Amino acid sequence: RCFYISVSKGENASENGYFNPNDGKIYINSGSKNAVAQIISHELTHSIETSSSYGELSSLVFDRLKATGEDIDALRTAKKEMYERNGVTLADETAIDQEIVAEYVEKNLLTDEKSIKELVTRKRSLAQRISDWIDSVLAKYRVCCWRYRLSLRK
Repeated sequence: RCFYISVSKGENASENGYFNPNDGKIYINSGSKNAVAQIISHELTHSIETSSSYGELSSLVFDRLKATGEDIDALRTAKKEMYERNGVTLADETAIDQEIVAEYVEKNLLTDEKSIKELVTRKRSLAQRISDWIDSVLAKYRVCCWRYRLSLRK
């Protein structure tokens, strides 16, 4: 199965992108001020929410937030209010927590060397699964690009 990333001008300027589980695509708002790599890492995190590894990833993120002194309840409230200001209602605490985890991965886990080293040291098997998952996504992307290039030649 191919992995698709669609780039278009979003209607909501505050929306950077989203993952649609129905079609398996990541949609990126071309008008976003965030780097595409950040948006993709955030949305890729959403794409694994139904996998068996997600619970472990979520626990790791919340443990890390607590260890750095974050007030989790205040973080949840701020996240819910931010989405509401942008016209999106997060249905429950699970939805709020999923946004917190995706944002943490976007801003820290895959971009900060210290966070990556900590992940590898504390949760080596999870780090390996994340690495394997990234490799599989990139492989799917390469196959799709290869198929697309072949279709252009015909």
